[in-house]
Amino acid sequence: MTDTTYLGEILVTGTRRAHGSTGGYGGSAGGPRDTGGIHQDEVSDNPNPEPPVQNDPCADALGQFEVNADAAAAKAAKDMEEFAKGHKPNETPFNEREYFTALWQLPDGSFDHGPITTSEETFSQPGGGDQKPSPDVDFTPPVAGAVLVGSVHSHGPLGWVMSTGPNHPNGEQSGPNSYPTDQDHLSGMQAMRAANGGDRNQTKLYIVARDSDGSYEIPGTPRLHVYDQRNREAAIGGGVGPEVDPEAQPCPNT
Repeated sequence: MTDTTYLGEILVTGTRRAHGSTGGYGGSAGGPRDTGGIHQDEVSDNPNPEPPVQNDPCADALGQFEVNADAAAAKAAKDMEEFAKGHKPNETPFNEREYFTALWQLPDGSFDHGPITTSEETFSQPGGGDQKPSPDVDFTPPVAGAVLVGSVHSHGPLGWVMSTGPNHPNGEQSGPNSYPTDQDHLSGMQAMRAANGGDRNQTKLYIVARDSDGSYEIPGTPRLHVYDQRNREAAIGGGVGPEVDPEAQPCPNT
């Protein structure tokens, strides 16, 4: 190419990467942001190139919400793991039973999670039918005026896929003894968020589960994946949502 016009280096920041990727967390994968790492559109011998163009997901309110929600979820997943270690010290956190916490946006704009709860039964002690052990969920707002963002809950090893269940192809409960699936859970949270003045389509459902190398004795790394209205149809087909950076940080000055 003979055109030496330098378009600048585009540095992409963000908190997510595609499931299975081993690259950096380059953007809000599955959302309105680039999912790549560092892109260089054109190279020239110009000794005075233009400064890098920053594709900053914190530059607008939508991007700030995505980044801050991911950061709150990453912190919640870490807090959940520490809670699990103290609650059941003889178990590998997340591998034996389910844990849950709700995510909230507080009136000052900051994000936080609520109380962490867990199931009394382990995954090997289901209640019958298609039911599986689940914790009591606590959606009590931490302060007046808090708006529900979504939730973080755990699955067993490699369990990053949203549950739909054989009786819930569309994420709908079917019968008094049916276990509410993750699709049901997302729908319920969307209604709660909308009732409090939030955008239902921004409601997040995060699932944390451990990697596994096939060895029970060596716990894998917890990995956090995110779902919302944009990728729930793909999830019904078994698609896995974007992975969230475990060290995600909120946008500055928010």
